[in-house]
Amino acid sequence: MTTKSSLPTSSLFETAFSSQRLNISPMPKFDHFQAQSVTQDPDKENAMIAEVMALLTPAATAYLPSEWLELNSITATKSWYQQRGNEGGFYGIRLKPDDRLVGLVFLSHVTDENSAMHIGYLLQESCWGQGYGSELIAAIITWASLQPNIHTLIAGVEADNHASIAVLKKNGFKSQSSNTASSTLFLQRQIDNSK
Repeated sequence: MTTKSSLPTSSLFETAFSSQRLNISPMPKFDHFQAQSVTQDPDKENAMIAEVMALLTPAATAYLPSEWLELNSITATKSWYQQRGNEGGFYGIRLKPDDRLVGLVFLSHVTDENSAMHIGYLLQESCWGQGYGSELIAAIITWASLQPNIHTLIAGVEADNHASIAVLKKNGFKSQSSNTASSTLFLQRQIDNSK
């Protein structure tokens, strides 16, 4: 588990954390617009992108932005992958027994003071209904409590996504407001990082 420290944003998003059954770690960075990538292994990159594409099924992305539904090629998914990495924290969720990629976590600062963090996540369909979502959110809360500058976690959830709303509420998130134009509910949780 991470230790409490005052980390700049770039370092903050490079910190891995875990739960009983899950390892949550930053996704490897690469820039497909450059000749050389950080991984410097095109086959490894393509395999990683194929893993990500396998997660982005219609059911798993049903409540996510519409542009995420159009990722039907390696090239489009690489571009999407790079955009997620540029927006903030982009993490892979891997099962501990076999290190299989089963989901993604997205973290980004909401305020200039960096005290509020927006969270998003998706899990592979085969992991639904097994407690992984609740375990993941609890791990994110623990990780955030170790960061001195994060005081609030905020999640935007489609009102029809009852399973995700239940996972968030089970972990202490409270409904804040909804955007009637898009039917998005916002749930928020205060973080006790005095430990």
